[in-house]
Amino acid sequence: MKTPVGEAPTGRFLMRTHHRFSVCFPVSYRGGPFLGHGTVENISARGWKIKGVSPGEVGTQISMHIDCIEHEPPVRISSARVQWVRERAFGVAIEEGDPFELMRLKECI
Repeated sequence: MKTPVGEAPTGRFLMRTHHRFSVCFPVSYRGGPFLGHGTVENISARGWKIKGVSPGEVGTQISMHIDCIEHEPPVRISSARVQWVRERAFGVAIEEGDPFELMRLKECI
């Protein structure tokens, strides 16, 4: 059974502790042999929502390239882990990224 976003399995709403920023950034991601493309839809300090085909099940480690700065190379995230999967969308938590790359991403928001 799927749990609606913002609801606990008991039907109670969960209070988010981090603000989400709505974005629309093209992203490519790789998890093992899988290569996919999608759109980052929102970002928070705890994770990201990506619209696209999931690179695997919960726990899959991926790397990502995000196109958020026009005429600049993509921002590279070396390690993120799939946290949840739903129809044509999935969530990731960033595990490792170069501080310079994360600063570039922050400038996009």
